[in-house]
Amino acid sequence: MTASSLYLPLIFIFILCLAIVTALFEIQIEGKNGWARALPTWRYAPPWYRKLSNGKELTGYHLYLAMMQLLLLHFPFIFSAQWNVATECLLLSFFFLFVPFWDFLWFVLNPAFGWKKFAPKNIWWFTKWIGPFPMDYYFCLFISAALAIISQALRQTMDIQTLLLILLSWVQSVVLILCLPTLLIVIGSVRMKQKRSAA
Repeated sequence: MTASSLYLPLIFIFILCLAIVTALFEIQIEGKNGWARALPTWRYAPPWYRKLSNGKELTGYHLYLAMMQLLLLHFPFIFSAQWNVATECLLLSFFFLFVPFWDFLWFVLNPAFGWKKFAPKNIWWFTKWIGPFPMDYYFCLFISAALAIISQALRQTMDIQTLLLILLSWVQSVVLILCLPTLLIVIGSVRMKQKRSAA
């Protein structure tokens, strides 16, 4: 399990596909009731936790879903991949990269929301936004980039030039392989809704 220049695009394509499928799967479960509002799940929401989680409560549904995803991402270690701290950091980097795209696609592909309703007034479970996105998305992207750099630093000695090249490669991959296709999905979703409303 390496992030060589050959495999990195494939990994990012896999992350995008996983985000799309997970978003569609969750839409089938939650429907219009985001953050498991109508699901029979336990909830944990003391004030200190809400401050840490941008206003969200912890639900059993989300905790076990995240645990299942992390376990599945570690599945290759059972057979052939050799575990080490650097590889673990890289794997967690991919997970934190996956989370905001999965969440955003839940809104875009959800018939009850869509791009037009992707705003603070319609999404009660995100209380802090920076520009057009919840603060959580930026936080996840920052953690993902930091973990990718840590992973590489554990594999080799790094100077500032190597650090910048890794960061540039990460940003290029995010923009070209994740953001642009996601933008096309948004455009396609908006056009489909327009056609349905016109029919």
